[in-house]
Amino acid sequence: FFFQAEDGIRDMPSLVGSEMCIRDRKLADLSNCDVRVISFSGDTIVASAAQNDFFQNAVAQDIFLYDEPIATVQLKPRNRHSATMVKITLSLFTSLLTKSLNDEYEMTALVEELLAKYEEVNLLFDLSESLGAEFNLKHVYDILLEKVVQALDVERVSVLIYDEKKETLRLIAAVGLETQFYQSEVPIEKSISGYVLQRGEPLLIEDLNQLPPGLQALESGKYKTSSFISVPLICSPIKVKDKRIGVINVTDKRNGKSFTTGDLKLLNSIASMAAISIYNNRLLEQVRDSERVKRELEIAESIQMGMLPSSPPRVKGIDVWGKCRSAKNVGGDYFDFFVTDDTHLGIVVADVSGHNVGAALMMAITRSALRSAILEQKTVEDIFRSTNRLLFSDLTNAGLFITMFLAYYSSADHMLTYGNAGHPPALLLRPKGQKLYWLDAEGLIIGLEKEIDFQVERRQLQKGDILVFYTDGIIEAVNTANEQFGTKSLIQVVKKMYRYSAQQIGEAILNVVDEFVGTQALRDDVTLVVAKIME
Repeated sequence: FFFQAEDGIRDMPSLVGSEMCIRDRKLADLSNCDVRVISFSGDTIVASAAQNDFFQNAVAQDIFLYDEPIATVQLKPRNRHSATMVKITLSLFTSLLTKSLNDEYEMTALVEELLAKYEEVNLLFDLSESLGAEFNLKHVYDILLEKVVQALDVERVSVLIYDEKKETLRLIAAVGLETQFYQSEVPIEKSISGYVLQRGEPLLIEDLNQLPPGLQALESGKYKTSSFISVPLICSPIKVKDKRIGVINVTDKRNGKSFTTGDLKLLNSIASMAAISIYNNRLLEQVRDSERVKRELEIAESIQMGMLPSSPPRVKGIDVWGKCRSAKNVGGDYFDFFVTDDTHLGIVVADVSGHNVGAALMMAITRSALRSAILEQKTVEDIFRSTNRLLFSDLTNAGLFITMFLAYYSSADHMLTYGNAGHPPALLLRPKGQKLYWLDAEGLIIGLEKEIDFQVERRQLQKGDILVFYTDGIIEAVNTANEQFGTKSLIQVVKKMYRYSAQQIGEAILNVVDEFVGTQALRDDVTLVVAKIME
């Protein structure tokens, strides 16, 4: 009987909730007893006899599922049996049924757990694919919110990003929060989110009404449930060294239940994947910004170079050449040639303080001011004065200044007229006797004062004389030993190359500077103009 009864119980389906059913009457026939199973509310779950009153005075015993009673089995013999035999039969039947139900419950629970794990793995895989294909931060946040809502079945999710400069958390994306909270800033010291960010560990709160002293939720008092999860967004690759990006908060499960440790682990896994995606997208944005700035600087460099003479002018009796190199894409150095007629040549070399876009813009303004003054055929002194007056307010507001050397050469009488506004003096080499002169004149830097007097000097030149105009970027060029190129090195090159053309002398100077600097990057813009008297 025992083995036949056990086979009959094996034919029973699983327990679903507190409801059971028996497929056929095999157990009743085997035991020669009528069987009824009733719930604790008195409802018949299954019975081998149709009349409920038939089971009055039947022997009864409870069925337990993990020590919890779930139903009662009633047994009434069809023939006369001893009371002991009926109790033994009932005890055997309930024992076998209890064992079967417990086994089925464990199997069902295991299957449900496996299905839940499968769904989690599938969700994480789907999230990984979605985030890996997205290169827009806003879309990354949208995907993150969608997957968190789907995974945890919640009504409220918020993503807060850490602002390192302000040392606050800013609400960047959310579901279920009022719009007034968007872009709001959350302090680090007094909030749950700040607490989680600082510790770098996820936090499961079972009751928001029992928070540690000094902590508060973002929208305290307005949640439907008291359970809350806060998980840090931490990018953990070795090179990043646990970069803390922000926090994800979730609350208000749709079923009203509290969050579990399983929910906490799942959200932590989602947060880890999201943190890497957010970090990578930030890097990508920086690269994009850098590329955009690079393109803009290249355009600015092209425009600035276009303002410089593309080729030296042809003026009777003088060979001239010039070159400008910026330490960065754009800079503040400037040179130009002005030809008023076939016997007169103007040369200007200027240096705006700084090596950035601001200096480049001021250089362009200076060029316009100089050309305007020169077109009016003003004297060297008048050109300096008018340029200073015109640029003074702009230079003062920008915190910049300009040094400038301006010279006019007349091939008719070989006279050089020049002035200097705080610029390095020009070099004059007279090959006959290898005589060397420094051409300088008194004058303040342009932009220091609104009204400045400039001294004008004159020098009679001879055939073969070599003039070198330059900015301090040449003589102050530094090598790997932190030594400056200096004026001595400049003079040596000019003396060595005096037999050659202006271009060859200039290129030789720049080549020697390059060799001297080596792998060291230029710290300042470099501008050089060389003139050689031919007649």
